[in-house]
Amino acid sequence: MVRNTDVFPGGFSLLRMPLRAVVILLTLSLWLGCGEPTTTVDGWTFDAGSLDVPLPDIPMNDSFDAGKDTGSNGLPNGPLDILDAFQLQDITTLNIEWDQSQSGPDPGDPEHVYRIIFSFESQTYMGQTWRHNARLYIPVEQTKASAAALGVVQAGSISDAVDPDEAFFDVYGLDSARLLQVPILVIDDLPPENLVIDSTAFPQLTTIAPHCFDAPLDETLLMDCGIDFVSNSGDFGMCPFAASARVLIRGGLAAKQVVGMASAIWPEFPMQTLEASSIIYGGESLVGVGVRQAMAVDPRAQAGFSAGADIGDVARFGVLEATVWPEGPYWLSPDSIAKLSNSLIGQAHIKTFDIRSFGASLAGKRLALARGTNDERFPLGALDLYGLVLPAELMLLYLPNYGGGMDDPAMVSLWRTVINRQVFGLEPPKVVAEIDDTSGTPLIKAVVTGCQAINGLCLGVKAWATTVHAETVDSDFRDAIWTEVPMNPSGGGNFVGVLDPVTLPSHTAIYVQATDIIGNLSPKVSSRILYFGAPYPLP
Repeated sequence: MVRNTDVFPGGFSLLRMPLRAVVILLTLSLWLGCGEPTTTVDGWTFDAGSLDVPLPDIPMNDSFDAGKDTGSNGLPNGPLDILDAFQLQDITTLNIEWDQSQSGPDPGDPEHVYRIIFSFESQTYMGQTWRHNARLYIPVEQTKASAAALGVVQAGSISDAVDPDEAFFDVYGLDSARLLQVPILVIDDLPPENLVIDSTAFPQLTTIAPHCFDAPLDETLLMDCGIDFVSNSGDFGMCPFAASARVLIRGGLAAKQVVGMASAIWPEFPMQTLEASSIIYGGESLVGVGVRQAMAVDPRAQAGFSAGADIGDVARFGVLEATVWPEGPYWLSPDSIAKLSNSLIGQAHIKTFDIRSFGASLAGKRLALARGTNDERFPLGALDLYGLVLPAELMLLYLPNYGGGMDDPAMVSLWRTVINRQVFGLEPPKVVAEIDDTSGTPLIKAVVTGCQAINGLCLGVKAWATTVHAETVDSDFRDAIWTEVPMNPSGGGNFVGVLDPVTLPSHTAIYVQATDIIGNLSPKVSSRILYFGAPYPLP
């Protein structure tokens, strides 16, 4: 990263200063000498003065000892036992590099949003230091509530953009910050580029998993290898999902530091300190699981956006995969899950990333879950294994005829919707659907509540049903084609759609989707999946 004394548009003169010195000085002033009241919750300390956002209702614990509060057998019981809050908050190991020449008023909207481009270190994983490029978007105009919030999202891909990376930063970062008036941090995709683990440093593991060493690891390899590493070493710090959670939490900490650095140098910078009492984490796939862990560990994380991470009740998830996808391919294979389930170390490892195991820690929080109907990583019925027992407020989104990724506009809208819900209390509609086959003509019935678009009604309500299986008609819906089914209003937020059983395959899946208008957002939300014909084979 370039660190110089360039001048960015707007005429701010940049001072030449060693960044470690800047971090130390700002740490003393922002963390110790600010003179404002602070709150400590489960090992986390954050400023509590002058905020109109309620703090999380979590018992105070002055003797918090993360990483050691294990079960009677010394094994972890959840993510809190492997994510040490004190290590996560160590600002001296962030090693921030700030690209001052590229920071300043955002070229895409210089009047409304400032951009800080920097990199930071999240952790040392298997002997490799993880450094991440990031962009923090600060809106010029903020409310008292939005100034006390922060969105942190992992960068995914926007497949049809001219420059996919730039497009992602624009829609998830720049545009979201401007629309919501909330600071947004976007972190580069995981794992870090060219992540290579040296085999000579882990000779005992090299013979077990030689494919995991001396070659770059993509996300799938990182996940598979990380699980093998934990199982064969007993070192839960190698959990790949927890590694992604560390990136998110450390990113939020780094964002606070760079805001302090920028405000100390640029008098006209729109934010003096970033004191986020409410953090909304977001990510997809591996990081989507990490979002859930971060929400369980960080009391400031009152909401999350978890896309393409539809896994819970992991042991039964493996059985479901083997039942509906007997030939694979798999994101996390039934064999891998079975091996985990058959050992004490594996069972403990599952507890650290299985949302059903630590779901109680999400009580009162908000979780947006998004996935494509044709996602090849997760069986369509996966949500039913864990969704009904979560004590969090859920916002569901299914995208018809869609696989993985975060590039659909409805995904972006849901990311903004969960931020809007947490920061401003603006609740999206809820959709409850059922199939009524009592009259001989099967009907889809839906009750949609909480609409705000037009006199308490939503902008649109429609159903989607599988009408064709491209390969085999069974409970594997990866090859299914989803077709819109019109839904007609029947009064009082009720809607009815008619199914033609002649055109439907023996294995049919159905859901209802509502589109609303909330302020300057137009969120889409979905009902749970329903099944017509053959029942879905949940274990």
